[in-house]
Amino acid sequence: MDFPISVPGIGLVDGKFIDEDALAGTPGSLIPSAWGNAITLEVLNVINAAGLAPSEADLTQLLQAIRLIGQTAAGNFAADTGAANAYEVAYSPAVAALIDGLVLRFKAKAGNSGASTFSPNGLTARPIVGLGLLALQGNEIAVNGLCTVVWSATLNSWVLVQNSGGPVQVSPATRAAHAVTADQLQQQAMTAFTTSGAGPAFTLSPLPLLAAYAANQRFRVKFGAASTGADTLNISGRGAKSLKQYDASGAKVAAVFAANQLSDVEYDGVDMVLLNPLPSSTLLPYNYFSGFLLANNAVAPNTTVDVAAGIARDTTDSVSIKLSSTIRGVLQASGSWAAGDNQNKLDTGAKAINTCYHVFAIRKISDGTGDIVFSLSPTAPTMPTGYSGFRRISAVLTNASGNIIPFTNVGPYFTWKDPIVDVNTAATQLTPALFTLSVPTGVNTMARFGVGGYAGGSDIGLTYTPVSSNNIPNGGTSSYLGGLSIATTATDNGAGMNTECIAEGGQIRGTSVNRLLIVTFGWMEIR
Repeated sequence: MDFPISVPGIGLVDGKFIDEDALAGTPGSLIPSAWGNAITLEVLNVINAAGLAPSEADLTQLLQAIRLIGQTAAGNFAADTGAANAYEVAYSPAVAALIDGLVLRFKAKAGNSGASTFSPNGLTARPIVGLGLLALQGNEIAVNGLCTVVWSATLNSWVLVQNSGGPVQVSPATRAAHAVTADQLQQQAMTAFTTSGAGPAFTLSPLPLLAAYAANQRFRVKFGAASTGADTLNISGRGAKSLKQYDASGAKVAAVFAANQLSDVEYDGVDMVLLNPLPSSTLLPYNYFSGFLLANNAVAPNTTVDVAAGIARDTTDSVSIKLSSTIRGVLQASGSWAAGDNQNKLDTGAKAINTCYHVFAIRKISDGTGDIVFSLSPTAPTMPTGYSGFRRISAVLTNASGNIIPFTNVGPYFTWKDPIVDVNTAATQLTPALFTLSVPTGVNTMARFGVGGYAGGSDIGLTYTPVSSNNIPNGGTSSYLGGLSIATTATDNGAGMNTECIAEGGQIRGTSVNRLLIVTFGWMEIR
């Protein structure tokens, strides 16, 4: 369509119509009937193509028609006449050249099974790529699917931007709100990562970055190093969280894992919890006890006790208590109990003179780690907050200066470095009496001691336990009921021997004539 420049005498000025100017004597431009009809038909063709009935009175029909045609996009839609993977469409009007950004639509006759091409109006077939800008892989185009393609001169390809009935190809997600590819899901690319950082402070840098911690977030983690017992995991720099696992009782304990171990880790709102079970271990037998040897500390022997590594079942046989290495415990004169090595370990009060303090191994609830506590009680120590489960190991005694009495410990045997004289009496004791030995009080132990004396022709009698109260110092009569009996003559200077017996609560019962001497060497724990 153009101005009627080919009509002779049309009277166009600068190629356009002008009005008649009577004053200047200038005629107006002529509008020939052919040109007027052409203009009218051009407009009517648009109105008719939009499906409207022409109306001489309606001056908005051309605008309506243009909008309707734009809505239907009839000019850029047609049915495919090609084959699977090779789509061909004849548009009207025909597409004569490919212009960057050209949008075309078609109804596919067949679905695709792999890489595909598109050719409008017989132009050279060019590849179709998905929104991920990769060649089609199959099934993106469905039978009778409605497809929209956009020509990219840069890619020299058609980009499939819409495809009803087929999956949409996307680029790999790199941000939290991005759609993920099937490959990313198969490879667990959004959740499977290898830790960085040196243990115990592990880090994780997932893509997309974690915006914030929230309960139930789960990750597949490959640990770059083995656990240390105090490990943390920091994801996307959101803060270090303790790595935990559940033990057999359901308590969260320190996580245990090996270098390069694959583990599922879930954030529970407080800790990063390994969902893998703890490494299997043999259940300890009832009343099991091993290790926990005691010793005076080499640097501070008067106030500090070393407790060696050990493992045991607690007194109720509910949990196992373990010390992985030697821990030093201070029998403090002031201050409170504190966790860890070389800390105050008396449960309550302060160190006193001539006192027995029982030593216990205890278990921390949160992670199952072991510690120790000293207590006056042989059966019920005051437990620190956060600890449950205890097992008595043995005891230490203080002297008149308040210092821990030096000793040695081999297995269940405890021996004073200097034997302690507990009984030295010249009084006649025909009625059996209780004697307290330098052994742990409040519990039964096998006391180890030497006994001696002078009876002047009579016997010295010594029973094994306080409950045997009927023994008398005469081993040669029918009234003798057991125990140790030493006889001396009138001219003997005395007699003695080493022995052992159960000391109930630290006491034994004995009798004497003239003189009785008891020297305590130590004791054996009865576990």
